[in-house]
Amino acid sequence: MNLVIDQGNSRCKVAVYQQEEMLKCQILTRVDENSFIALLNEFPGIDACIFSSVRGENPGYIELLGKSVNLFLEMNHELRFPLKIAYQTPDTLGKDRLAGIVGAHTKFPKQNVLLIDAGSAITFDILTDQGVYLGGNISPGLEMRYRALHHFTGRLPLVKHEETDLDLGKSTNQAINIGVLQGMLYEIDGYITRWQKIHGNMKIILTGGDANFFEKNLKNGIFVDLNIVINGLNSILNFNVQE
Repeated sequence: MNLVIDQGNSRCKVAVYQQEEMLKCQILTRVDENSFIALLNEFPGIDACIFSSVRGENPGYIELLGKSVNLFLEMNHELRFPLKIAYQTPDTLGKDRLAGIVGAHTKFPKQNVLLIDAGSAITFDILTDQGVYLGGNISPGLEMRYRALHHFTGRLPLVKHEETDLDLGKSTNQAINIGVLQGMLYEIDGYITRWQKIHGNMKIILTGGDANFFEKNLKNGIFVDLNIVINGLNSILNFNVQE
């Protein structure tokens, strides 16, 4: 069994797998050694673990996990991957972006994929049907855009995201809210249209904290998978175990 840990800035996603089958998944807002002791006791068959974090520090439970399994891996660009990476600076490539692309490759092998991760930032990544990760683009996410309008202007208020059917703002708050939402929708739709023209038939995968909002408001057919990153980490672990 595999233990997969995806540590974000504010929360930690943890899952247990039997090969590619997810047996349990939970989101932890507070993480310590006891969290993993409980999981190891619940699933005594865990013998491999992969840890991925966007934070710089190594938490105290790393040592515990390293001693508790036969194979412990920390996610980085030097691991073995089941696809070719055509990114010029893989050492700067976000671990979540790379794991997401591996997850897309596992789910849709031999297919062109556009993976859109709508979180703090919004990322667009391209995988070819030949299993080559071409690269992608990074743009500000929803919350970042609201904060930027407030921070870099003298009088614009900080507006919170509210779903709306309006196309035109009748107040400053509405103008900001609609401008941010419509701007991102047009941006995503434009990327989808652009890359479909280049690569033809593509699987469009949407993930991240704001995925459900965009899925409801986009015209293009998309596939929402909120576990694509952690599934990708599990596939990376399995690939390195086999190697």
